[in-house]
Amino acid sequence: MHPFAYTRPATLSDVLALLDKHGGEACLLAGGTDLVVELRNRSRRPSIVIDIKQVKELAPTIGETERGLRIGATVVMADIEKDSRIRRHFPALVEAAATVGSIQIRNRATLTGNICHASPAADTAPALLVYGAEVNVASVRGTRRVTLDQFFVGPGKTVLKRGELVTSIDLPLADNRRAATFTRLTRRRGVDLATINLCCKVEAGGRTTFAYGAVGPRPFLATDDSGMLADPRASDAAKDEILRRLLTKATPISDVRGSREYRRAMLLVMSRRALRTAIDRLQDDRFPSPSTGGQDDRFPSPSGGGKGGGASSHALDVMDSTTLLDLLRDRLGLTGTKECCDLGECGACTILVEGRSVNSCLVLAAEANGQSITTIEGLASDGRLNRLQDAFLEKGAVQCGFCIPGQVMAAEYLLRQNPHPSAADVKEGLCGNLCRCGAYEQIIEAVLAASQTSRESLSPSGGGQGGGR
Repeated sequence: MHPFAYTRPATLSDVLALLDKHGGEACLLAGGTDLVVELRNRSRRPSIVIDIKQVKELAPTIGETERGLRIGATVVMADIEKDSRIRRHFPALVEAAATVGSIQIRNRATLTGNICHASPAADTAPALLVYGAEVNVASVRGTRRVTLDQFFVGPGKTVLKRGELVTSIDLPLADNRRAATFTRLTRRRGVDLATINLCCKVEAGGRTTFAYGAVGPRPFLATDDSGMLADPRASDAAKDEILRRLLTKATPISDVRGSREYRRAMLLVMSRRALRTAIDRLQDDRFPSPSTGGQDDRFPSPSGGGKGGGASSHALDVMDSTTLLDLLRDRLGLTGTKECCDLGECGACTILVEGRSVNSCLVLAAEANGQSITTIEGLASDGRLNRLQDAFLEKGAVQCGFCIPGQVMAAEYLLRQNPHPSAADVKEGLCGNLCRCGAYEQIIEAVLAASQTSRESLSPSGGGQGGGR
């Protein structure tokens, strides 16, 4: 990495003073899932990186305002997925957040960082746009509020000026009944940019709003006030005519994820599908909020606990640019955590930080100061592997072995959140982990077997509390 100074201020005033002083030479660090990659490939070369996670005014909270909900600057995607108020009032945002990267990414990536990165393919942008999100901005000169539609300027560009940062995002509650859905087209489930993403919102009065991403230099809104799109009596041909008119704002390009022609063809297909889903949801009062895959922090670990072979503390001096992955491997000799892509795409370096699975290649070592860390070495206890590790051996999931520590750590996190997952839950839980040997079926079988072992250990015959949680 290009050398830089790392600092972790405690107050917003300190952050604003640093931004005002260093200007374009400063980078803000919240989740870091994009920034650390840019620091590594030197596409960004700041003189100072300002870690805002300890700033009390930017705490990772989701609060209520007179108009709706306010999402703090350091709230991560995983917490967006789980918040009951967002699930109730803004379900399409939950659907969008659940598609960002992998679970490891969502445990670090922030909603604010997703919009500030200003990728035309940002998955949360379409949902935030249709819900009328507003961005709260601060600097030493004061504060201002910007609608999200005005916030994006172009690829990687926003209206933020020198010394400004986003402190929170406001989501206004609806005045009337509405329903929305988010969908996207991508090559891989987990850790891939969208070929197309979109959100459709239908209001009880018939107004229909779409927001599109990955098909122009910035995400954009398109609205139909005629009521025809939401009218069940209107013909498909009439609706297609309106949709084509709305889609004239799209200017897709050809790249590795899809050609211009393919994107244009799929835009109409996906818009039709999203419109039907939103209408169905509007008409169904019983429509549930989106599933989070059964994850809930209340569930205990079924596979031996988090500290395994015993916890230890370390005091080390590290360079500001050292990643947690490098610290674990090179300084502590914990080589079970593997170095592979350095992009957060393969999952080989997965560990638990404060109980959450993360890609250690995307975390600066300095960020982990004072935090608990569990690596693959920490799962075994008293010289014995835990149930999950045994299951990987029993099911033949261990091929070359390179990806296995990351697979086990991702599965460990999954089972701590959801002790008895379905096969679909396991696939989702491991979507951020690649196996070059192709042993996915055996890996899924191993995780399910570990889950079953846990269930049996809780049965009456095992002296436990039955099969319940």
